[in-house]
Amino acid sequence: MYTGIRDAGVDLDAGAPFWSGLEDRVHNFFRLESSVSLHVLFGLTTGRLAVGRLLWCAWARDAVLRDRQRYLFTAVALLGLWVLFGGAQVGGGISHR
Repeated sequence: MYTGIRDAGVDLDAGAPFWSGLEDRVHNFFRLESSVSLHVLFGLTTGRLAVGRLLWCAWARDAVLRDRQRYLFTAVALLGLWVLFGGAQVGGGISHR
């Protein structure tokens, strides 16, 4: 992530490339026509889903695999895989242009 922000900042101005790139990402965070913004959103969503599942497992312990919770847990895991795959597709498209 650091490298991507820095690389975007190098193209923007002659100042500090990391801060320029970070400022650009913050201002254009929800511009979904930008493949870099979309890639960042996919990455942040994947991270949040992973941390959420980890906290859920720590809180619920063995109960996470019982009853209806296991179906919801599986659905969240599959959603995480789908978002991870989407981010990889967009990232591959960025690097192979």
